[in-house]
Amino acid sequence: MSGADYGTGSLVAAGTAGKKVSAIARYGISTVNTCKLLCSLATIMKVKNCVELGTSLGLTTAYLSRALPKGHIWTFEGNLDLCRLAGQNWNHLGCQNITMVPGAIDDNLGNVQKLVKKIDFAIVD
Repeated sequence: MSGADYGTGSLVAAGTAGKKVSAIARYGISTVNTCKLLCSLATIMKVKNCVELGTSLGLTTAYLSRALPKGHIWTFEGNLDLCRLAGQNWNHLGCQNITMVPGAIDDNLGNVQKLVKKIDFAIVD
């Protein structure tokens, strides 16, 4: 991976710059159990608008997309290579209720807040 990295990465090694996708998948994403828990919470709460800060490979986002077919997920990622990979994953999985917001969260969160009247669920991933 190359490009900007605004996140903290994993506990094993910070950031994504210079990392292989396999290393990000192994150490830098949420576990299956964490994804299932987030989906359960979002379903119980009947979430319509979800904000995810930190997309990475987009797998948590895909779980949420499937759990919230009538909802929408706004996800932020600073690394443009990861944005591209996440988008490919969502296309492959048929996820259509996701909006990728590339770039620094500080620069973009305010714009999304203006578009979304109410954020029901927010996660930092």
